[in-house]
Amino acid sequence: MHPPEKRLAGILIPAFSPRRDGDLGIGDTLALRQWIDWASDHRVGFIQLLPINENGTDESPYSGISSVALDPIYLACEVSQIPGLEEAEIANARECLKGALHSPLVDYPAVRGAKRNLLELAWSRFDKADKALVREFKHFRKTEEEWLGDYCLFRYLMELHGEAKTWNEWPESCSNPQRAREFLEKRRAVDAAVVDYRLDYFAFVQWLCFRQWLGVRAHADARGVKLMGDVPIGISWHSC
Repeated sequence: MHPPEKRLAGILIPAFSPRRDGDLGIGDTLALRQWIDWASDHRVGFIQLLPINENGTDESPYSGISSVALDPIYLACEVSQIPGLEEAEIANARECLKGALHSPLVDYPAVRGAKRNLLELAWSRFDKADKALVREFKHFRKTEEEWLGDYCLFRYLMELHGEAKTWNEWPESCSNPQRAREFLEKRRAVDAAVVDYRLDYFAFVQWLCFRQWLGVRAHADARGVKLMGDVPIGISWHSC
């Protein structure tokens, strides 16, 4: 007779829920590390998350714009976590968020705006980053190229045509994947530097997301806590 399998107690914590001192109005990867420590200390065997894919405009974890890309809203925006940021800039972001920092409900537009501004600042300085980080970013792009290129194109087109518009509202020149790629090449022929800067920005953000979440996974392994994911079965029709 086989011995019974080990039973574990666990909790479900949507990634937007855990909060910490110094966050930017939503749960983030550093806050989740604190919950992992709590789980380990209290012999809670696993933590389950809702999907952490990048949300669609309705901000539902089940309407992601990608089955692979992660949502930058959960990034911990700290000097130790994002190369190129300065303490004064993070403090200014907290000041600008005002009531959104302590709202009982997440103010998604405000939080996204604040984090987007910080990420843009970090990207604008990445050409001066430590060479080891630059190599790590290049390795990430090469390793993830199967999905990353089309994702960055999709995010570029979202930025260009309006974040609130779905792809069927885009011009006919971007109405299907092949036309979208041809459209991109035409834009690059006009000013490749500007286009590539934006495409690279979206890749940079995904690198940061994967980097932080892999850090969460390593921390959970070290503390003996399992992480349970959730399949993003509700990928949005408006997605890459």
